[in-house]
Amino acid sequence: MACPGDPPPDAATIDADGDGIASEATGGRDCNDSDANINPNASEVCGDDIDNNCDGVVDDDGPNATTFFRDEDRDGVGGAEMLRVCEPPSAL
Repeated sequence: MACPGDPPPDAATIDADGDGIASEATGGRDCNDSDANINPNASEVCGDDIDNNCDGVVDDDGPNATTFFRDEDRDGVGGAEMLRVCEPPSAL
């Protein structure tokens, strides 16, 4: 916490990559403050093995993800439960 008269924090230590989101190390939400393309506002990119949107999951849902519907009764028709992922799940 800053005290009156303290100099302002160095912007580079708060947002080193310049994406406008402070790093987790300084109390922000940016999980990779060395890459401006990785931040909580970014879209997930399928297949790059990177958590682009800082949600804690790698390649979970991107613009080119596929929507799957669980077929619990195995009749070949998906039900209402939807799953949108980059890679097909092992079982639905």
